[in-house]
Amino acid sequence: MPVTTQSAATLQFENFATPVVLHAVGEQVYQVEASQQRVMVARRLVVRVAADFPKQRIAAVAGIDKVSALFLGHDYQYWLVALSPGVDIAEMLAAVADIPGVERVQPDLLQLRDKAGDETTDLHSSGHYQVNGLAALWQFTQGQGVKVAVIDDGFALNHPQFVQLSPTFLYDTASQQRNAAPQNSQDTHGTRVAGVLFAAHDGHGLKGLVPNAGLIGIRQPDSWTSNTLLAFQLAAMSRADVINCSWTTRLLLEPVQDVVRDLARWGRAGRGLPVVFAAGNEGRLITPHSSEAAIPEAIVVGALGLRQQRLPHSNYGPTVDFYAFGLPLDSTDIAGGYQAFGGTSLAAAIVSGLAALIIATEPDMPLSALQQRLADLLPAPMPVASSAGTPDPAVISEPAGVATAVASVSGSPEFGLSLTSLVRKYP
Repeated sequence: MPVTTQSAATLQFENFATPVVLHAVGEQVYQVEASQQRVMVARRLVVRVAADFPKQRIAAVAGIDKVSALFLGHDYQYWLVALSPGVDIAEMLAAVADIPGVERVQPDLLQLRDKAGDETTDLHSSGHYQVNGLAALWQFTQGQGVKVAVIDDGFALNHPQFVQLSPTFLYDTASQQRNAAPQNSQDTHGTRVAGVLFAAHDGHGLKGLVPNAGLIGIRQPDSWTSNTLLAFQLAAMSRADVINCSWTTRLLLEPVQDVVRDLARWGRAGRGLPVVFAAGNEGRLITPHSSEAAIPEAIVVGALGLRQQRLPHSNYGPTVDFYAFGLPLDSTDIAGGYQAFGGTSLAAAIVSGLAALIIATEPDMPLSALQQRLADLLPAPMPVASSAGTPDPAVISEPAGVATAVASVSGSPEFGLSLTSLVRKYP
């Protein structure tokens, strides 16, 4: 394997059978040729192989420093491949792709991630979620026995409204520590999501949808592909019943879709694990492969206003499964008080909370039936008049059925996965 001291000027890899070309514009900084989006590229590769593929077949290749587990799928696995110093990443992309049995290889990318909250309006709600039958559900359960994983930017669990909360598992993908607390003043989003889900019914502030559920809190303040895959693996291995992702990135990468699809089909002991994504707040049509909101197997949530019309800033399209309330309300903040929180981030958290309540009442419910129950509880969006005076079909979407399955995504002896081994540091 040739060794060079220069970073590759151009990188190319396949994503959904389409070449993605990156041009170097700085140290580890590249620009996507098709979109002009800038990304960072680590000296790491994300590699998909079959479930029985021997790790040594990759580890033995010259120029590879370390191979670490990322995600175990139903019939495949993802590995993180760290490259040796000085080895050209473009040459290694080609070399690893040529290994017999390698099904996919991409560079480990960091791209911008959009938190899908909206605090730009002064119009606040009273904290009413506009959910049919919510009070009746709360009479039966407030989430006991259910675990909700939240992948976000950190959680200030010392807030007074989390006094009853007993986290099941906490982890920070950035520091690689068993701690998901905010690390700076910008780490506010996850705490607001957590308020919608877990705030106590104590007469102060909003009422969380599932205050007695278990929290699997995974702080992921960046969008490295490897960290995203690892976050989903940790959530699944912690036996999450729902995964909330109130964010999207600017480019959907195929490994992320693989993992979400796998969880939806095979997770939760074969019943299907709901992975909830915010639709995004750009007011645009969601096109194929444009973001995680384009994943057909995900539960994608847009935002509605008081009159059950799609908020103008809410993204829309055929992959949006539900719309939920999205006008700002005051949720928990990292300083122990309250801060406005709305948009499709709020809407996604509402749907995650409802899904958890439903699962708490019927733990064996398959994902397809869960989606039908969600449709009964959530308001149907009213058509929005277009400039031509005709109904805007973008706000009308039917819940997409997701196949249920018969196996679990939990770890196996062959893959050697455990929560202890996965949370060790890797390059």
